[in-house]
Amino acid sequence: MRARNIWKKAALKVSNRALRHHQRVNAWLKSFDGSEQRAPYLLRNNPSTADRRVVHFNGNFSVGGSTQLIVDLIELMSDSYRQEVIVPFLPPRLPYQPVDVRAFDTTQLEEVRSLLKGHRPDLVHIHYWSRAENRFDATGVWYASVLAICAELDLPVIQNVNVPTKPMRGDPIRCNVFVSEFVRSNFDEGAVPSEVIYPGSDFTHFEQTEDRGFLDTIGMVYRLDNDKLSARSIEPFILVARARTSTRSIIVGEGGLSNYFRHRVEQEGLGDRIHFVGMVSYADLPKWYERMNLFVAPVHNESFGQVSPFAMSMGLPIAGYDVGALPEILGSNDTLVDVGDEKALANLILELLSAPDQLSRLGAANRQRAHALFSRPAMIDRYRRLYSEVLARRVPLA
Repeated sequence: MRARNIWKKAALKVSNRALRHHQRVNAWLKSFDGSEQRAPYLLRNNPSTADRRVVHFNGNFSVGGSTQLIVDLIELMSDSYRQEVIVPFLPPRLPYQPVDVRAFDTTQLEEVRSLLKGHRPDLVHIHYWSRAENRFDATGVWYASVLAICAELDLPVIQNVNVPTKPMRGDPIRCNVFVSEFVRSNFDEGAVPSEVIYPGSDFTHFEQTEDRGFLDTIGMVYRLDNDKLSARSIEPFILVARARTSTRSIIVGEGGLSNYFRHRVEQEGLGDRIHFVGMVSYADLPKWYERMNLFVAPVHNESFGQVSPFAMSMGLPIAGYDVGALPEILGSNDTLVDVGDEKALANLILELLSAPDQLSRLGAANRQRAHALFSRPAMIDRYRRLYSEVLARRVPLA
């Protein structure tokens, strides 16, 4: 009863402002999710007929690392688990199909409780990415309320910590999974057993099909939002374009920073050298990587980020800021500079572009590292073991 009161009180904390946030997110998603070029990714091996049932809770079901992880688990573990997804809101067009996904926002927590109580899952997997400053917004309260409901119903929980943030704490949590050693070492409080499981990528999809040659093109692939980027993230591209007129840039993604980035490029008169692609489908991503000679990561925050292993698998070197898990992903900081040092990053890019042979060597090493550490089969093996151990109520192995 106490846990139930906790989540009911938490739900009451959601303000009209927080609810309007969800409305704005839906409107933002609708602005580009209807594009005909963004065909949904079609899952194999789903729906499942397995007996054991897992329910995933995630703060959204749009394109992104957490959603991709859930899709991978559904697609590759359907032989053992029947899996469904619950989110606080849905985009107008699902980027992945067919998936059993339903939306219950912070005003519908009683429905969540009834669903979990009536059809008790064997395991709940919460994919957590609410930062400290967002704990009391709509998504933060939604996550906390879901955990409290699981505590009330005594449902075992695995919590994935997918951004640099402290995990939620609660009795039902059996294990915290961190997406990088960087996140675990900085945010694990040791309250429950923990593991690092790198998100795995489908490298059969992100595979260079032919020698791209030297195209004198750089690029990045991100949600153009403040969670990883900043308004200054466009500046290294501008500096490179000014200094090297032959170089072209490709910016893949959309978000709150999109209009500002476009404005800055037009302001500098560089619209013919810096090309904004917008959102593209998962299926189309490799063809944009194929047009690049160098992937740029001007991020101020990085917990893992699958776009970097995608680039690595495509045989691309990466130049960026020395922040978060990026050195861990790359295995060194040789092609990284201090966070926010735009001139140093631009100079590094120019130096690498002037040495095509070095670009090729770095790209080949990146490809080898990505396939050794960040593949989907390696990730799925770890999650299979973890699911089995939690369901057997054993302590996960380190």
